[in-house]
Amino acid sequence: MPIQAATVHWHGILMTNNFWMDGAAFINQCPILPHQQFTYSWNAENAGTFWYHTHFRALKKKVGAGSALISS
Repeated sequence: MPIQAATVHWHGILMTNNFWMDGAAFINQCPILPHQQFTYSWNAENAGTFWYHTHFRALKKKVGAGSALISS
């Protein structure tokens, strides 16, 4: 099954005044189509360990989830 589109959804990271960077497809952001680019940009308001994943099953099986460590 080819990957049609993707977004990256973040867990635990506050998206104050830029909720469209949360990556919830069709809720906060339109999916990123193949051969297009999108840069997620947000202020790291809290230190901690956070995680992210895609909301598209074809990509989730291939990539899984990732983590981000933000230090103060």
